[in-house]
Amino acid sequence: MACGNLTHRDKRMGDLKMLPSVGPATMPETIDFLETNRLHGLGLGLVDVNLLATCSMNGLYVYTFDKALKRQAKRLGIFSFR
Repeated sequence: MACGNLTHRDKRMGDLKMLPSVGPATMPETIDFLETNRLHGLGLGLVDVNLLATCSMNGLYVYTFDKALKRQAKRLGIFSFR
């Protein structure tokens, strides 16, 4: 979102800066999450798996238009459709 062309860019960037943040899952946590949840061969990249692991570990939700990421976030119960 932040990399695209936005109307009212300054306000949107300010809004994004106000969102809470968490640290990413470590590489061992990400690999364990990949294996435990059988996420290989499903069209996801390592960044996608790290995002899923981070959200899952921290009780957060994923909102995306990426079909493969959305499908797996739904399967894992961490997809937000707001």
